[in-house]
Amino acid sequence: MRRIVLVSVLFTALGLWSGTAIADQGLAGLSGYHVTLTPDHRLLYALATSEFTFTRVTTPQTGETEITIAGNGAESALVIRLGGPDGLTVERGGRMVIVRRDEDSAQALRMMTGGRAVTAFRARVGAYERQLSNDPASVADVVSPFAYSALLTAAFVGELAGDPNSLARTRDLIRHRLAAKIRAAAWQQRDCVTDYERALLANDARNTQCMQSADNLDSFLARAAERLVCGAEFLAGAISAETQFVSCSALKLY
Repeated sequence: MRRIVLVSVLFTALGLWSGTAIADQGLAGLSGYHVTLTPDHRLLYALATSEFTFTRVTTPQTGETEITIAGNGAESALVIRLGGPDGLTVERGGRMVIVRRDEDSAQALRMMTGGRAVTAFRARVGAYERQLSNDPASVADVVSPFAYSALLTAAFVGELAGDPNSLARTRDLIRHRLAAKIRAAAWQQRDCVTDYERALLANDARNTQCMQSADNLDSFLARAAERLVCGAEFLAGAISAETQFVSCSALKLY
């Protein structure tokens, strides 16, 4: 309850700047990636190219998140919701799938998460991820804290699309960066960024436990369904940590 009140107070105070950009990810390699506080105090993340428009809207008080990937033509938008009363839902073209632990929805999700816009989004963020992977200086040095959720969101979309290792690859990259900071003396300091990164590591540890439990299930279909739920909970946890980072540093941001 205390965290919710704190988030509410800080976002209300920041309401004077509602509708303005909190951060721009351009310098980190994702040109045009913006984080904006909406008039109703939600966080809006957006990235648009000639091939796709990506938005992610998070309500800080509840953690509910809606991810939308749309194209510029007649292709139906993909809408992913998590953190709400229905858990993880995926919607496209009038069809909605509620992902449950005891149901096999893998094939339906693969069909719903294809298309040009989704592919272009994954390729764009994937190129940025490879840039970080191939440039140790970038991984160990300055990367915007907002990069983490962008990478993990694209990885989770890849998981829904049928790539079982998508999230694992991105988790490895982020752990590699944070491990480099752990070895540095600067990690001992307490500030909004290091607290956020500690929260990411704790969330990663919880996901490891969830995945191990999923892998111990007897049924292949049950394992696959459980891993998807673990992935959704992992992404929700990372988004929650990021929201706390914003609430911690919001009054210092332009």
